[in-house]
Amino acid sequence: MNPRRLGIYVHVPFCLRKCSYCAFVSYPGALQPKRAGAYVDAALRELAARAFPKDDAYCGWTLFVGGGTPTVLGGELLSGLVSGSVSIMRGKGWPDPLEASVEANPGTFNSSGASMLVDSGVTRFSIGVQTLVDDELKAIGRMHSAEEAEAAIRAARSAGARSVSMDLMTGLPGQDMKSLSRTLDKVAGLGPDHVSCYALMLEEGTPLMESVRKGEIRLPDDELCADLMEEAQRALERMGLLRYEISNYASKGHECLHNLGYWSDMPYIGIGTAAHSYDPASSVRSWNTPDPDRYVGFVSAGLSAEVGKEGLSKQTAMSDALILSLRTCFGASLDEIESAYGAPFPTERIEALAWGEAAGLVESLPERRYKLTAKGMMLSNTLFVKLV
Repeated sequence: MNPRRLGIYVHVPFCLRKCSYCAFVSYPGALQPKRAGAYVDAALRELAARAFPKDDAYCGWTLFVGGGTPTVLGGELLSGLVSGSVSIMRGKGWPDPLEASVEANPGTFNSSGASMLVDSGVTRFSIGVQTLVDDELKAIGRMHSAEEAEAAIRAARSAGARSVSMDLMTGLPGQDMKSLSRTLDKVAGLGPDHVSCYALMLEEGTPLMESVRKGEIRLPDDELCADLMEEAQRALERMGLLRYEISNYASKGHECLHNLGYWSDMPYIGIGTAAHSYDPASSVRSWNTPDPDRYVGFVSAGLSAEVGKEGLSKQTAMSDALILSLRTCFGASLDEIESAYGAPFPTERIEALAWGEAAGLVESLPERRYKLTAKGMMLSNTLFVKLV
């Protein structure tokens, strides 16, 4: 088996204000310095307890600090979280991370903070832009303006980060082809190395879902949503960004290594509130308490913050690995997955792939490899539900 990467994900659950579409575990409001410091200390303690010494099975590791809004911690505390994580891993025989990413939101991110983070070891910033049209930002409850988003991208670039990524969304309230073109023209001018582009998803229990149900907010219809996503895809590819995963585009050498680890069925350790971990060798998923105060209490007392664990059957784990691999432009190797898990795929999975090929969603390649077609990239869930 080829050497594998270990992913370390650190969740920072705090944000200034929760966006109207957000269903992630996050806690809005002013963050007191004492609470923020205690949380960072607990995260570093948990990493020290759970990280294991490097061995020859691993070629390296990646770090991803996500949220919430990690940058609400402030440059000094967030830099300490990054440098502390790197120091802990060094102490266990690991080299510096192959990639160290931090999510940042405009409005809580500036040039001085960006420079501090790069000095601490950050190599990649992921900026939550979503759109560069102010009315659309207001419609989804974002706290920043388009001008602040552009300034955040420039700050990340000027700080010397190796890669600068931005998140974009299509299907937003009030969005049409003209307004999307305005955003995409500005994106082209900013020249990001990487763009994650998602269609807006309505989640149960969010303010946006309630507003749509009450008729207070109208979303673009399905046809327009499809057109918006297709236009975004074309524009990003014209910028020289390769669609290397269903929702992700990058110039060569700027693909997100950490996320590629998820899509390649590599192990990861989740640190912090509500963080999830997975070990493919045992097919076990686990997750931490979603309450940040309980989390700090558990870890400070020398206890595990884990509150749940699930063992996957071999066939479920193999199906998950297949679906995740198919999300990428590299496709999936049935032979590699079967070798990793020591079992063949059941007949119904092979038949589902054959159905997908007949439907034009997937193409078969030599040596039992499969890859989504352009149509399959747009309609992937149609195939994936048959592979579960």
